[in-house]
Amino acid sequence: MQRLDGQATRVVRVGIASLAAAAAAWTMPCGVTIVRAEEFVSAYTSTKPSLCRKTNRVMVGSDEYGSTRVCHGKAGYVVIVDDEDLRTTATIMKRGKPTSKAVVAGSGSGGFSSVHDAVEWRGIKGAEPFAVILRWSIGDPDDATKAGFQKDLPFLFVARLGAAICTVAYVDTTAKQDANALARQVADQKARAFKCGSDTVQLVGARGRASEVFTP
Repeated sequence: MQRLDGQATRVVRVGIASLAAAAAAWTMPCGVTIVRAEEFVSAYTSTKPSLCRKTNRVMVGSDEYGSTRVCHGKAGYVVIVDDEDLRTTATIMKRGKPTSKAVVAGSGSGGFSSVHDAVEWRGIKGAEPFAVILRWSIGDPDDATKAGFQKDLPFLFVARLGAAICTVAYVDTTAKQDANALARQVADQKARAFKCGSDTVQLVGARGRASEVFTP
């Protein structure tokens, strides 16, 4: 199989069990340990072209064949969206740290694809986000309109942030499950400890039509 960052990897399907909220603990001088639950929160930005800065365009005659746009994220992160011939990849980068970047949603399969507008940044209240969730779709080659447009098959891609950026997991939104809850759960419980380059990118939850068409 092929990792989203281009490295070879094995993709494993796993189920995420219900997990208790992580907690931070400290000990008072009297020896009593107090436990404070972490409060996970989400913030949202957009990759809508009108809200981003276009840095590159490839024209074929009067038609735009491809483009690159840079979209503001949270805490100094940006989302770079590359479109070429109706195929889209999304890259996360930290401003001022060009080496800290990675493609977190994209396709090597050659199928039509797109990234949705909303980007969810996941973190602990009062701190920088530690994970990002993007909705990315691949076209269904067996379900096209008379005009030739393929039906979107969306995934939620979860990526870790920090000194290393990489994809942690993806969730099939076409399966019968709460994909948003699963994506947030894996972000909260897995992203911070995920080791880029050695840990395995996972399909979290059930398989649906999207997984039949695309497996990274």
